[in-house]
Amino acid sequence: MISKNLTRPLALLIFEGALIYSCGVMAIYIRFGAGTPGALGAELGWLKTSPATVLVLASFYLVLFGRFSR
Repeated sequence: MISKNLTRPLALLIFEGALIYSCGVMAIYIRFGAGTPGALGAELGWLKTSPATVLVLASFYLVLFGRFSR
């Protein structure tokens, strides 16, 4: 069983990741319009959006939880 101390940050991480990833997909939709399925599928746009999501989540973690002045 996962403890309560781990459940909340994990749920927050998953929710933030899904939100950031969906923003990336919406940006691709705004850019390509009707060609979005081709951009996401044939040109591997979903794979290119994933590292950007990880980078943004890592920067959120460093800014919010990384206190270097301690």
